[in-house]
Amino acid sequence: MYEAVNPALNVMDAITGLDKDGPAANGKPRETGVILVSRSGPALDIAACRMIGFDPLWVPALREAIERKLALPEEVSVIGQLPVIAPYVKLPDLKPKSGFSKSFDDFTFDQFIMKPEVKRSRCGGCSVCVTSCVPGAMSLDKDGKAVIDDSKCIRCYCCSEFCPKQAVSLHGGVTNHAMRGMRVILGL
Repeated sequence: MYEAVNPALNVMDAITGLDKDGPAANGKPRETGVILVSRSGPALDIAACRMIGFDPLWVPALREAIERKLALPEEVSVIGQLPVIAPYVKLPDLKPKSGFSKSFDDFTFDQFIMKPEVKRSRCGGCSVCVTSCVPGAMSLDKDGKAVIDDSKCIRCYCCSEFCPKQAVSLHGGVTNHAMRGMRVILGL
């Protein structure tokens, strides 16, 4: 996202942190009393990792930002005094699943998440969706119509937001449709 949109100011409200697994009832609130501000979101996250005693490379999204050179830990400096609020509990690194476990997780995830789909009859081949797709999941096929590589799509929905012809729409699984229907019925 930072390669597509680079905010001028990033603010982290770390007055109360969340230790262990979260959000919601699983985490344990920790009073830290800190607000962090930076022009760079990844640099802000690197500083926050230092504050709670984590190696920035342990955090998957931050590791990706560092690999893309959006911020380098050795170049991040702090103005003022960064308190050390440690130790926070480091959760075990997630190992990729395989076999039935992966298939079941993928199926369950697909029931809740919305997926972008291209309506070929509306696509004008302008490639706005292709140029706005940060992970490179969008391309134009031999007919000049947009196609989505599901294996690369991160479900940011930029393609749907930016398409001037509204050719990209979002579709969910059965559970997603049931939840949306209940929200309409209940007026939520």
